[in-house]
Amino acid sequence: MFDVDYVHVDAKDVGVRWPLNTRVNGGARRYADLPLNPANPTLNISIGSGKYDGVNFGVRRQMDHGIQVNAWYTLSKAVGRGGQAIDELTTNLVQDSTQPLSDVQLGPSARGDARHKVTLSAIIQAPWGITVSPIYRYRSATPMHIWYGYDNNADGVSNDIYPTAYRYTGIDDAGVPSYEEMGPCKTVNCGRGAPLSLLNLRVAKSIRIRTSMNVELFGEVFNLFNDIAPAFNVGAVSSAAVFTGTLANHTANSVFMKPNAFAGDSGQPEQRVGQIGFRFTF
Repeated sequence: MFDVDYVHVDAKDVGVRWPLNTRVNGGARRYADLPLNPANPTLNISIGSGKYDGVNFGVRRQMDHGIQVNAWYTLSKAVGRGGQAIDELTTNLVQDSTQPLSDVQLGPSARGDARHKVTLSAIIQAPWGITVSPIYRYRSATPMHIWYGYDNNADGVSNDIYPTAYRYTGIDDAGVPSYEEMGPCKTVNCGRGAPLSLLNLRVAKSIRIRTSMNVELFGEVFNLFNDIAPAFNVGAVSSAAVFTGTLANHTANSVFMKPNAFAGDSGQPEQRVGQIGFRFTF
């Protein structure tokens, strides 16, 4: 059986956080005569938007000759004002804070723009009454906001897009990341982090005890090949900053493009872990 479906979502009135009292060309703040505390508060405005388009392809093969297979593939694109397709306030969308309403960046969604997703699962009736059930999941790399790491346009907000986009390519045993150029960086979230690839496996055997009672013995392994699943926390910007320091005095960032989360961390897939058990059915 073959399935195809298309999904389109429009998000309206998404929250935008605009720094209100920024500096003008590195000089005085725009409202220097007002006793504001803090000096640069933010103004929350519902002017953002987002859009998601995705097409899903599915193939299902019912049990035949002891094999059942399900395969799903999603090709999608998610963009939003400030790189968010959800109602989450962000300051990254305003590159020129003196023009907050006209300089709203439309870029890939940091959380949702994984262009390719694949899920493969099967149930295999092996000899001796053993059932093998693998599940494979793949997700292509999600966006990263590549920025200078300092206030390059001297407007009082450190979020300025770097001219070159980069793609993460790996990390060695010493924890040193590798990356490559992708071309010019034209919007927020122009870079790409790491893909995700995981295989889980379940093996089970049912043993009849009585006519109406069975015991099932099973073993499960999650992340079978112990993939480290490198990830970049959207809330942590240190790995996406090309430099550290200030406009007048900056140096190369030693952790640029280095993942800040791995398998087993909070919110991430498991490291390789297994369990065995049994259950009675009657």
